[in-house]
Amino acid sequence: MSGLAPPPAQPPDQRAAAELASTVVGRLEATEVAASYSVIGGAQAERVSLELGALGAALAERVTISQAAVGGVVAGGDLEAEQTIIGGLVARRVTFRRASGALVLLAGRVDGDVRTVIDWRGALAAGAAAGVVLALLRRRG
Repeated sequence: MSGLAPPPAQPPDQRAAAELASTVVGRLEATEVAASYSVIGGAQAERVSLELGALGAALAERVTISQAAVGGVVAGGDLEAEQTIIGGLVARRVTFRRASGALVLLAGRVDGDVRTVIDWRGALAAGAAAGVVLALLRRRG
C-alpha cells in the first residue's frame, strides 16, 4: 500500500433514452430519442426517430422521420424520411420515401424520389450569381 487513493470512478453517461408522445420540448439531449405527435426545438442523440411531429434541428448518427416538418438535420450516418419536408440536410446516406422534399440537400448517397429546391448544381449557380452581383456592387461603390 502506497497510501494513494484510487482514482475517482468515471461518472456513467448521464444521457438516457427519451420516449415522447404528444410533447413539446425546447432542447433534448439523449442517447436515443423516439417521439410521436411531438414538437422538439433541438435534439442531439445517437438515434432520433420522429413520427407526426416537428423538429427544429437534429444532430445524430441515425435519423428516421415520418410525416414531419424539420428545419435542419446533420446525420453522421443514415437518414430515412417518409412524407417529410426538411429545410437543410447533411448526411452520409439519405433514403426518401413517398413525397418527401428538402430545401438544401448534401449527401454522399441519395435513394428514393426526392424533390430539392437547391441541389449541388443549384448551389453552384447561386454562388456564381452571388459572386457576380458582389463584384458589380464593388465596382459601383
